[in-house]
Amino acid sequence: MYGISTPASTRRANTTANAPPSKKATSLGRSGSRRSAHTMGEGRVMPTSAFVGGAGTTGPMAFAEQDEMMASRGEEAQASLTPKQRSRVDKVEAQNGKRLSKIIRQEGKTEKQALAIAINELDDLQKFQKNAIKSEARLQANHSKQVITFKKSEAAFLSAKMRYDMAQAQLNAEVEALETLRNNAREATERMQDKAAEVDVLRQTLAMDEREREVKLAQLRGPRKGLFN
Repeated sequence: MYGISTPASTRRANTTANAPPSKKATSLGRSGSRRSAHTMGEGRVMPTSAFVGGAGTTGPMAFAEQDEMMASRGEEAQASLTPKQRSRVDKVEAQNGKRLSKIIRQEGKTEKQALAIAINELDDLQKFQKNAIKSEARLQANHSKQVITFKKSEAAFLSAKMRYDMAQAQLNAEVEALETLRNNAREATERMQDKAAEVDVLRQTLAMDEREREVKLAQLRGPRKGLFN
């Protein structure tokens, strides 16, 4: 005996049949097409996390291709089993189902942790952006004052050339500092956009995976007795 009973093969068939068309199960050789990398504006590739492509146990690549021959063999074997043998096989399958359920739940916790980490990173980027904009505002105010000082010094250039030169040097230095901070603020905003897009994908993926996970858990908690009893 191969130890293949109808409940297990039927559950695998139902799992494959219930999967959406865009997530058709493929063989373990991964011959099916994978999801393309997520991209954002200007063709930038999104920094990916482990779960952007879906969960490892319930995601689109976690299903094996249905084997009709295996299902037929399982039906024949099921018909040949005695009630005692069926009970023994069902018990083993139930134990395996409990172990798999535990793994699926653990991965669900890990996926939630991954999302929490991404959100924390986004929060850190927002704080950096806030500080950069505050610094820009302070320098902008100072810059305006220096412009006024520069204009006054320019009007009194002949009588106060030394004072004029000092004001001009200070203005140039602050212009450079202002441009640097503007670049930093712009870069921080772009990084926030990247991270926000990643968080958005992770949120959507988690919502989808939670639903798929509940479906699979419900299937694993199905009746222990075989359908052919």
